[in-house]
Amino acid sequence: MNKIDDSKKLKQRKFSVTDSDWQTLKSLASQESISVADFIRKKLALTQNTKPKKFDSRPTHKTDPELLRLIKNFTTNLNQISKHTNENKEIDIYTIELLETLSSDIKSLMKICEER
Repeated sequence: MNKIDDSKKLKQRKFSVTDSDWQTLKSLASQESISVADFIRKKLALTQNTKPKKFDSRPTHKTDPELLRLIKNFTTNLNQISKHTNENKEIDIYTIELLETLSSDIKSLMKICEER
């Protein structure tokens, strides 16, 4: 006779939910064509032995890589200007050059945004 590992045996557990929550669970499980128990296991990531993933309801958008690069340059230059000005307590030629670069980055960003 084959012995079944106790850790793999299914055991019934009870938990309490409101009628509304139960209907929601049934509906969500039904949308994925799985049982409520499998839906709960999937959402809790129990079958993969991993932590459950946090649900992020914010929409994601594809962004133009050039736009991201320009924004990164913009913020880097702004930080350099702030740091340099705070350290030296004055605006010198280096700060002016950074401001000109920053201005150029802003114009490039505006151009990309206008094209959309």
